[in-house]
Amino acid sequence: MQAIEERGVVRQGEDSLPTREELSERRARYSGLTRPELSVVTAFTKINLSRRLETAALVDDAYLVDRFLKPYFPPSIVKRFSDEVAHHRLRRELVATRLVNELVDVMGSTFIFTMVRDQAAQAQEAIRAWIIAGDIVELHARAENLRTHAYLMTAEAEVGAFLALARATRSACEWTLHHCKAEVPIGEAVGKFLPLFQNLGAEFESMLLSTERDRFERIYRDLRSTVNEEQLAHGLARLAFADHLLNIIGLSLEHDRAIQKSAQAYFGLCEAIDFATLETALSNVSSEDPWERRAARELAEELGGARIKLAEQLFDRVSTEDTIDHLRNARSREFADTTRLIAELKSVPAPSLAALHVVVRSISRLAETA
Repeated sequence: MQAIEERGVVRQGEDSLPTREELSERRARYSGLTRPELSVVTAFTKINLSRRLETAALVDDAYLVDRFLKPYFPPSIVKRFSDEVAHHRLRRELVATRLVNELVDVMGSTFIFTMVRDQAAQAQEAIRAWIIAGDIVELHARAENLRTHAYLMTAEAEVGAFLALARATRSACEWTLHHCKAEVPIGEAVGKFLPLFQNLGAEFESMLLSTERDRFERIYRDLRSTVNEEQLAHGLARLAFADHLLNIIGLSLEHDRAIQKSAQAYFGLCEAIDFATLETALSNVSSEDPWERRAARELAEELGGARIKLAEQLFDRVSTEDTIDHLRNARSREFADTTRLIAELKSVPAPSLAALHVVVRSISRLAETA
């Protein structure tokens, strides 16, 4: 709210929004914004982002014509006047408005703000990453599917399903932000990664081991208990591993390895190092302190980077057992220290951020010396 106020879009204290003093008073009672206030914030977020996009080079990408502009018009018009539609005088405004509407409706009002803040990105970069990531994970189709099946769910279950979809898209967006070069056209990036993601997404479950398999099954059970549609719950559970699947695809392309071999090396590590427990503990950090939440996110990124380094160095191992033996024998001290710390961490009901920091740093050292 402060950011859009500073840009002159909204005047706090007016436009039906509470003042800073009112927000501080509510904070003491753990009370947030009302539904009408959230609607106002959503509307002004859309206005702000649309204005910033209308003059941006991003909306000139040819991919956005088919993705956002043509669906605005009746199919008969698009069929008869395809070229004219692509050069419509209001194409920039229409693309920007439709893009922002979809983004904010599914991802929320603060998504781009937090991406810019936490990933040191520009708004255009974050939006571009969202377009690519969203189309890789088929966000639009999945969101429409959720709306179609909303009658099968309670309101709470529907919100939970959309939040699961948004979390998966955010993790994919963060990956895209760092791995899809700015000079690559959006359509080329989507065309490259979408089929790889679809193929791996359909088969990776059989490669999950140990606590990582337990985590997948737990996510599925939780979704299935609220989403009264098995296929829908299964798809969302698979999507919870979107960041891992993209990491594997990146590994495969960078090192010119078969995706299945890359996946086996990546997931096989979980037999030696309990990544799933650590990832769950880091995602559960919900401190009131925003610095602690950011520290948890950065530790999660460090943990993911260490896992990729370990997978890279273990490509040539013929089996999971061979991988574990190599870590245990080649770096016995670091491996023993890591496994001991993880065991200690698992004995604690709610590990502190400091404890998680110690364990993640130990894994990073193991990855650096493996």
